[in-house]
Amino acid sequence: VVGENTFGKGVVQQIFPLGIASDDFVKITIAKWLTPNENNVTHENPIIPDEIVEWDRSKMTDKEFTAEYDPQLEKAIEILGN
Repeated sequence: VVGENTFGKGVVQQIFPLGIASDDFVKITIAKWLTPNENNVTHENPIIPDEIVEWDRSKMTDKEFTAEYDPQLEKAIEILGN
């Protein structure tokens, strides 16, 4: 795994509207992320990459958010090439 530690939320949530003419909604957890050993991914138990490659998103614009500028992808390709 190449990248940064996961946030550790570990769940997938979806928003469902409560009615056609209503602005009300409910957010329901519909799935959860597990490790191969079936441990929950949480803040206390995040996914920690084998190779840490930080990505300074503060220096990026939406136009730069492409595979052409992805230091994590570049590192993964480098590792797989060796």
